[in-house]
Amino acid sequence: MERAFVLEVSVLELVDLQKRYAGRQVLAGASLAVGNGEAVALVGANGSGKTTLLRCAVGLHHLDAGRVLVDGLDITRESRVARARMSYLPQRPEFPLTLTVREILSVAADLRGLPSAAVDREMSLCGLTPLASRTVSKLSGGERQRVALATLLMPDVALYLIDEPTANLDEDGTELVINRVAALRDRGCAILFTSHVGSDVDRLATRTVVLRGGRVESRSVMGEEDGHVVGGSARGAGGVRNGVVGRMRGAREWPRAVAARPR
Repeated sequence: MERAFVLEVSVLELVDLQKRYAGRQVLAGASLAVGNGEAVALVGANGSGKTTLLRCAVGLHHLDAGRVLVDGLDITRESRVARARMSYLPQRPEFPLTLTVREILSVAADLRGLPSAAVDREMSLCGLTPLASRTVSKLSGGERQRVALATLLMPDVALYLIDEPTANLDEDGTELVINRVAALRDRGCAILFTSHVGSDVDRLATRTVVLRGGRVESRSVMGEEDGHVVGGSARGAGGVRNGVVGRMRGAREWPRAVAARPR
């Protein structure tokens, strides 16, 4: 499939990010830019700060110093508008156990101001239609990951941030994720993702960045080097049904990943 022609404009700019977390300097001046049509793989050892960097980029962590710009909008000063232009998949998505698959996606659609047709579309594309009335508590790890993928892909935005996209997935699920994310890349969207799976990086990345010691130490364009190192929010929850909201207690990461304020 041919990629759309896009101008090389930075959709995401991370400028000298610094973040101290649990008494440790996790980010120590990390800078990175992701442009239209790029799928940038953020790789590095466990504990190198990959997840922290993504959460700072989304606005789920307050920065100690530095700036995050989305289409030129400061994530701190213009959080609502900036976050409406991105979609985020956390490494370990957690959903309220008593909600059904359809309820989860309906909440996500409400938070984004999307019609119910978007829910039906993503359930079909992600193979979730047969599971529509099943509660999260009865889903396998791979099925929950598919639900998370559907919430990621429902909004049509400029920027997608994905933490370990194929975690917990079998071969069919992995192929689904790779194909869907590659289609976003080829359409001209900007993508920043983490992965410890070399084949994911090979198939998706147009460029890799290596995070070490809280800094981006090296960059490579895929195909130019012999190898690489592998180590939401638009509207708020006003439109969500009270009965569903009341059953969300205990879900730590969701729906904060869609519409939460940073901490």
